[in-house]
Amino acid sequence: MLRPSRRLLICLAAFLVADVAHAQKYPTQPIQVLVANGPGSASDVGTRVVLNKMASSMGQPAVIINRPGAGGGLAAQAIAKAAPDGYTLLMATDSTYTAIPLTNKAMGYDLNSATTIGAIAEIHSTLLVSATLNVKTLDEFVAFAKARPGQLNYSTFEKGSASQLWLDWFLKRMGLQLQHIPFKSGPELVTAVATGDAAVTTSSLPSSQGYIDAGKLIPVMLTSPSLKSRFPNLPLVSDIIPDPIEPNTTMVLFGPPGLPAEILNLLSSELLKAQASSDVQDALARIGLASPVPATPEEEARRMARKLKEYTVLINRNR
Repeated sequence: MLRPSRRLLICLAAFLVADVAHAQKYPTQPIQVLVANGPGSASDVGTRVVLNKMASSMGQPAVIINRPGAGGGLAAQAIAKAAPDGYTLLMATDSTYTAIPLTNKAMGYDLNSATTIGAIAEIHSTLLVSATLNVKTLDEFVAFAKARPGQLNYSTFEKGSASQLWLDWFLKRMGLQLQHIPFKSGPELVTAVATGDAAVTTSSLPSSQGYIDAGKLIPVMLTSPSLKSRFPNLPLVSDIIPDPIEPNTTMVLFGPPGLPAEILNLLSSELLKAQASSDVQDALARIGLASPVPATPEEEARRMARKLKEYTVLINRNR
């Protein structure tokens, strides 16, 4: 029979082993990253660029899982229920936590249903029309569509998404009447325009460049000066409408609610470090994405709150 002192030492050793194992530096296993958009989308490609850089630094792989649907709402529901251990993260555009909760309250989540870690990249879009329309400029498209009220379709992500709200606003400002066709991913919605099933959409370059190069999509307007180097002759939306509503979206990295401060701070630090690297910046630029303004989790959360107010105004304007 063991003497009490020896039993105490054995118990203490067992406790210390367990405590050391628990205190091992995060991460000690692969990190699952839900992407609220389909494969090949700007969000998917940009997430892989940034998260692979972070994973290399942290010593554990990032496993990307695409979970599109409901404007990112399905992925947001999943992260709200995930364990706050840092091994399940989410990449979604800011509209997933701003526009979607405002337009689809049945999804049952809001900004408090996740922990904001930081911005991954900014998505700048191009207004694209189908080559099947035989128009080459924005003016030609507007004239074509005005002559056919209610006969043409426009494609975006689901109703209530940022892309749908913005394009609906823009078309109405141009005096056009088009029907909406919703899609779950960027590649799907640009394919609809390339094949002539829809007349117009907005898209980032990763989803649309192949069809642009093939002559099936015609760029007619830009949403950001950052794209001027690629399309120097195209007008900006600000050239068409003074003080336009900001159409560009930001890809944001989120964790589950209640993410411990030490894990949040590490992920934020690694994200900022990845953003600062020239190879990440160059890779994002090659696919038409822009590096965001560096921000702490608190600063990014405040930006998200401001965006929520902007979408509230936009939704009220569209009613």
